[in-house]
Amino acid sequence: MPIARIGSGLVYFAHVPKCAGSAMEDYLAERFGPLAFNNREHYKARRAWSKTSPQHIAADDLERLFPDGFFTACFALVRHPLTRLRSVFKFQRDWEDRIPPETGFADWLKTLPDVGFRRSYALDNHMRPMAELVPEGARVFHIEDGLQGVIDWLDELAGGSDGPRTVPITNTYTSLMQTAGKSEQEVPVTEEQRDLVARLYARDFRRFGYDPADIPGEA
Repeated sequence: MPIARIGSGLVYFAHVPKCAGSAMEDYLAERFGPLAFNNREHYKARRAWSKTSPQHIAADDLERLFPDGFFTACFALVRHPLTRLRSVFKFQRDWEDRIPPETGFADWLKTLPDVGFRRSYALDNHMRPMAELVPEGARVFHIEDGLQGVIDWLDELAGGSDGPRTVPITNTYTSLMQTAGKSEQEVPVTEEQRDLVARLYARDFRRFGYDPADIPGEA
């Protein structure tokens, strides 16, 4: 739940995992100053204060902590649910080592029908449906459209166009694998896997206007 001070108001960025969230946090911090409720060292702490990092808080938890109208504005970046899950899988298996290295994408997907698993804060809410992370009424941007629209919207909030004009993408799978000296692993998607994700994340497809059959390339 990164919070930025833009002008005289507070703006909440609903950070959906694997949707360019870290890149947007970096951009917000560079342009508007340090962010509140943003802790990338959460799991390095000896005793964490919450089940997830603050930037991955669920919308219903947010509502219990902040009164209605507290934020001047709220926005989020979203992504096709299937490409997002594929990115989560590769990141957690090949970089974070939280999924056994011998696990295949198909086998991992078979664990997701357990609703309790998807909503139990596992893997820092990475499998949590986007619809449960993005508050109702938030301004939503699709990363497949690029990030210029976000910059333009922030310009309107700030009342000016000072600051960076681009959002450098960070934490890409390719860059992480290069850092680790590992080879990139392809994760092909079958029709059966697509149909499973379409069922499990039906609310995400409906709310954010994605088509299960129209799978974009890696963003």
